Amino acid sequence: MSKALIIVGSKSDFKNFKDIEQIFKDSNVQYDIEVASCHRDLDKLYKLLGEIKDDKYRAIIAIANSVSNMPSIVAGYLKNSKTIVVGVGLDDKGMNGIDSLLSINTIPKGVPLVNTGVGKVGLYNAGIFVTKLFK
Repeated sequence: MSKALIIVGSKSDFKNFKDIEQIFKDSNVQYDIEVASCHRDLDKLYKLLGEIKDDKYRAIIAIANSVSNMPSIVAGYLKNSKTIVVGVGLDDKGMNGIDSLLSINTIPKGVPLVNTGVGKVGLYNAGIFVTKLFK
């Protein structure tokens, strides 16, 4: 059975995705949550991505805080996979999410990455987008 995966760079980011969890629960979407920083522990992130099989996760929501490259790295690593990657920037640092948004939307040609916005709105939209993949 295929599930969704939420990847965040820090446990402190957990407070930001309660809406996604509720959307997934309301839609009966099974999901996992993993903490793997692309700046503090890139090896852990690569190990996690290396263990992903096309049939395990239909979609991944990669959450970026500040100028995190998490969504771009995940999308680049999985670019030949069937797994859809959604990047969401957080807005709790000094630039109100503009830095996150730019780090997600300046991805090179040929690396499929969806962006659903910044902050709570982006997270909510990501949850809704992913649930549509399970209908």
